Amino acid sequence: MTPEAAARLLWEAARKGWPWPDTLRGALDADQAYGVQLAGLAIKVRSGNRHSGWRAGWAAAAGRTAATRVCGHLVDDGEHGGGATLALGQTARPHLEPDVCVTLARPLAGPGVTPEQAWEALGAVAPALGLVSLRGDPAADPLLHVADNLGHWGYVLGPDVGAAALGGVLRETRVTLHRDGGPVALAPAAGGAPYAPLEALAWLANFLASFRMELEAGQRILTGALAQPLAVAAGQSWEARFAGLGAVAVRFA
Repeated sequence: MTPEAAARLLWEAARKGWPWPDTLRGALDADQAYGVQLAGLAIKVRSGNRHSGWRAGWAAAAGRTAATRVCGHLVDDGEHGGGATLALGQTARPHLEPDVCVTLARPLAGPGVTPEQAWEALGAVAPALGLVSLRGDPAADPLLHVADNLGHWGYVLGPDVGAAALGGVLRETRVTLHRDGGPVALAPAAGGAPYAPLEALAWLANFLASFRMELEAGQRILTGALAQPLAVAAGQSWEARFAGLGAVAVRFA
């Protein structure tokens, strides 16, 4: 099966709220998984979307304690401002994740990008909520999760803050999550992955160099979930509050 054919299978399944196609389960290696994901990005761009950025993340296979870095892509029709009301429709197993989003002021091209160079490329930082549809088990088949763009279907952004004022936040921050006004317990991100947005940004630039791609000025980058995904449902309101950065809220219908 070609990468584009696999990408279309995943796109059709996502559109209808179906689980991952059985024909793709356990069938992909890492190169094939990213090939399918990038074919999916090309399909979205041809249909009128703009490639607006990337999402860095972590994946931990079942039975393994260590996590490995992974990435997905963002398109502009998935971006929503804080306070938005989003219809879940046929979205299968919708979840959200608190994240920190950075906007690049200048390009970053690997290989050899360092966290210090990543810092110099930043323009703004914003509190964020990543939106994912867990139509399969990422721990059971992490490479199909990569092919499926990490289940990503959107992201919600709070107000941008100039990066120059936030060096401390990019080294350490705390987040609290609230559902319908009440606090929600958070579980650590996959494999206990550390909060390290500048390291994630440098890794992403270097990783994309292997595909002859680079991070572009103006792109948004979700730097990595600060907790495990939490299931959401229609009628709920959610807010994430980040120490030193601000808050972002969303309601689901």
